Amino acid sequence: MPSAAAASPPVAAIAAQVDAEAAHSGLPGFAVTVTRGTSLLCAGGRGVDHAGAPMTATTPLSLASLSKSFTAVAAVRLAARGEIALDRPVVAQLAEFDTADPRGALITPRHLLTQTSGLTDATAHAEAIDNAWDPAGAVARLHSATLAAGPGARFAYTNANYEVIARLLEVAGGAPFAEILRREVFAPLGMVDTRVGARTDTQPGAVSVLGVWAPRTWPASLLSSGGAAGVVSTARDMGRWFGFQNGDGAPLLSARDLTSMHVPGDPRRTYAMGWIVDDATADHPVLGHTGSMLTRSSAQIIDPRTGIGVAVATESASMSDDTYEMARRLYATAAGAPVDPPPPVRQIVDGVLAGASLLAAILGALGVARARRWSERRASSRRWTVVLRLLPSAAALAVMLGLPWIGGVLFGRTLTWAVLFTFLASVTTLVVVAGTAGAVTLVARVAALRRIARLGSGS
Repeated sequence: MPSAAAASPPVAAIAAQVDAEAAHSGLPGFAVTVTRGTSLLCAGGRGVDHAGAPMTATTPLSLASLSKSFTAVAAVRLAARGEIALDRPVVAQLAEFDTADPRGALITPRHLLTQTSGLTDATAHAEAIDNAWDPAGAVARLHSATLAAGPGARFAYTNANYEVIARLLEVAGGAPFAEILRREVFAPLGMVDTRVGARTDTQPGAVSVLGVWAPRTWPASLLSSGGAAGVVSTARDMGRWFGFQNGDGAPLLSARDLTSMHVPGDPRRTYAMGWIVDDATADHPVLGHTGSMLTRSSAQIIDPRTGIGVAVATESASMSDDTYEMARRLYATAAGAPVDPPPPVRQIVDGVLAGASLLAAILGALGVARARRWSERRASSRRWTVVLRLLPSAAALAVMLGLPWIGGVLFGRTLTWAVLFTFLASVTTLVVVAGTAGAVTLVARVAALRRIARLGSGS
């Protein structure tokens, strides 16, 4: 049984918490939705959008990877009508789907929806997929893909899975993906302001760089119109979405089909159909998902047991997961649980990184200014000791050049420079400043050593 506090959500407390989030987060603007069952407790915004207009309940915002949960619903809808089969190999339903790995013939739509297909960012060439023109183009670029594991063996998150699903829905449903979602999800739920973004849409917003919100505009990619991250919605419409997700499945699915979508498909109980399991060990796990796409950040949480749903979306990106942490605190408030004041994590980290970047720049300038003196002191030293002295500068340069690869290893995703300069902009700035400082110092010292060597040989 839900507690009395959970049965009577503190609407005033939710509004107060939203105000606290606005005061502490420093975000330019954000929109929030909080529901319980079919009741809309809060739908609105704080701050402004990229054009300076106030954020409201009807401000359209990209949901980024939250879109996967919408794509999954459309897939289950078509499966319920027999138009696709979730457990039949994709190759038998989508003739154009093919991979360079023979195990690809065993991939089913269920594997794609639960991120257990065996495809990964690395094996599916994620950067090429994300820049394909449409879902059909994404599927075509998978012809050279391989699998990191057999289908169903383990979880590996990649947008490629949901672009294949989008293309399967287009073919089975006989319409473009945007129309499929409108017909199967948005229209039946009354989500009148929700759509799939157009390929030509740009993404204006802001990126946090060393504590400063810098305006940025990015060209759209496949992700802005495909199955992995294409949905644009409003706080008001998200209330209708949560009413369905935390209800009995009406009017889209049976209660059984809806429940099946919330069950993880991988051995470690990590990922359901478009939902990440917050705590797989709990009797009634809370489900959530985050989204990050260039200048867009978002998060959603649902608790099928209590009926609580929370969404936060913004036109900004930073290295801290502002939207998800905000959503977690709002979920706790809606559940009647105590909430600690939001910590200024991003502000503190950005301050430290700004100081480190300034120090790196100063050291680089000093390295160049003192290169001649440094080289004169070491001109008579053994070569290996000089090389050792040069290693820190060379290492800083190497880290900068290898940052996309290093980030990919750490996060298990393919990271481009464009991505690095969005949600990791502060760290990337420090690495670039330090790498540049190392490079100019290295060049200056080596050049000074060579001049001294030439002078010595001339004498």
